[in-house]
Amino acid sequence: MKIILASFPKNGTKSMNEAFQTLGYNVYDWFEHFWYHGNDWAKILDEGGSIEDFRRMYEDIDVVTDTPACLFWQQILEAFPNAKVIISTRNEEKWFLSFQNQLNATSSSFKLNLIQSFSYSEILSCGSSKMLPWQKWDTSPTVMKNLYRQHNFYVTQKVPADQLLVFDLKDGWAPLCKFLCKEIPDKPFPFNNKSASLFSDAVSHHPVMRKMVKETIFIVGTLTVLGIYCGYKILKKF
Repeated sequence: MKIILASFPKNGTKSMNEAFQTLGYNVYDWFEHFWYHGNDWAKILDEGGSIEDFRRMYEDIDVVTDTPACLFWQQILEAFPNAKVIISTRNEEKWFLSFQNQLNATSSSFKLNLIQSFSYSEILSCGSSKMLPWQKWDTSPTVMKNLYRQHNFYVTQKVPADQLLVFDLKDGWAPLCKFLCKEIPDKPFPFNNKSASLFSDAVSHHPVMRKMVKETIFIVGTLTVLGIYCGYKILKKF
């Protein structure tokens, strides 16, 4: 483990994910956490987890981003004390509105609801029900903004200064590459998921989400064939 992105979702986490990959890092984002470690996270959420659990889960991964890493960044840092911590921040009012927009877009997505209903993976059920505790507070802007502010402040106070980068995506590659001792790539800094398009984008190109789409197509197709067959057998009796 080399880097922990401690930022809450909607702080450019998808842009940071692409930036890390461009710099050559192996990244576990929201999808990877639940696809590869769904059972581990279910256990951690229900029973608790140890530093050894986090070390085992992420010893071969370069970077963790987004939920649930942002909620467990301190435990992950204890497991990998030499890791660097980055927190990307933005105006809290803009963050809140963007976060609300993402929640609304997610809950109203027909494709996502279909996949969640028929895919036998744990990624969506575990992720949506347990790993977004702030959904219980999404009607209170004051609580959400306080949570956001307290989280960011706590990170900046607890991480050693030489291991921490407070990053604004508008600053582009330079401060990030300087902090990570990397050459600046010959391409623009990425800006992804600006319109809460996370899941529609993922369905198109993310390998984990595409596996889930294939699961859904297989299950829906199988149920359709069985339904047609059963209907045929019933009609044949008449």
